[in-house]
Amino acid sequence: MKELSITRLLKSRIMFRSILGSSITRTVAFQSKPQYFVGSTLTGVRFNSNDAKFDQLKSIFNNKEALPKTETTKSTLNIDELLNNSIPDTNTILNSSEKFSLHEKFGFEQSREPSPREVAKNIRQFGTYSGRVVDVHYNNVSRSFGQVKRLVNENKIRYLQKVQSRYIRPAKYRKQLKREWWRRKFQAGFRDLLHQVNDARRRGY
Repeated sequence: MKELSITRLLKSRIMFRSILGSSITRTVAFQSKPQYFVGSTLTGVRFNSNDAKFDQLKSIFNNKEALPKTETTKSTLNIDELLNNSIPDTNTILNSSEKFSLHEKFGFEQSREPSPREVAKNIRQFGTYSGRVVDVHYNNVSRSFGQVKRLVNENKIRYLQKVQSRYIRPAKYRKQLKREWWRRKFQAGFRDLLHQVNDARRRGY
């Protein structure tokens, strides 16, 4: 009886070991199959090529190129829109009655002296009269005569009338211009020297 019980125990242990061994090999064989992950998805991918790592990297780069480019365009700032929103419009400022109500109320815009550009646009005169005509404001004739005299002196009208009254040969006219240039240069130098002498005398030299 003892021998039968011992043999039964041995057979049961052998069967138990065989069962455990088969299950362990199955689990090891099942877990030994390669599984790869692409990107953030946890799906198994099977590659037919020998170099599986190279195929995995290739698939990752292809997925990056396939992404839409709207995200990069949204991140960029439109500079034109920012400038238009930050800089106020001049037309709205000029047309606003709040800032220029005092000028309109007291008539400051009417008494303002127009610029030469505005005057030229309003006159529309060409030829010999352009640049030699002076407007009379508020019946102030003496001021207008002073402006005319200043224009005559600036444009050297008397000198040109004297020079152009007779015909002068071109060579002689060139010599005359050179002589006048030297005369103006000497006059400016003499005035500078006289100013230095008067300044030194004033300081006690």
